[in-house]
Amino acid sequence: MKSEKTITKQKKRSSWFNHIKQWKTSGQSQSHYCRDNQLKLHQFIYWKQVFNPKQKVKPNMPTESGFVAVQLASAQRSPSSSMVIQLPNGIRIEHAQSNDLALIHEITRWQR
Repeated sequence: MKSEKTITKQKKRSSWFNHIKQWKTSGQSQSHYCRDNQLKLHQFIYWKQVFNPKQKVKPNMPTESGFVAVQLASAQRSPSSSMVIQLPNGIRIEHAQSNDLALIHEITRWQR
């Protein structure tokens, strides 16, 4: 005989499965569907991943949100790496020390 806890888990899973299925046919964004159905977006995303575990974001392909996933070649920066800032007016500023936060602050403050 199944315990009450197991039955509750199965109902929850079934409920989320139905929500994901209904969302797919609704034509709504995830956030709109969740808002209209009083669901928490982060839970919706979790359950969507549970039911579609192989669905991964491909680099440079827009997601349902319209964002594009970006993969960085290297997350580490050398303290001596250079910095280049290209301003909207065409000015290009190159600086040998990209870790000079005071300079970055002054440049961005000046641009405002």
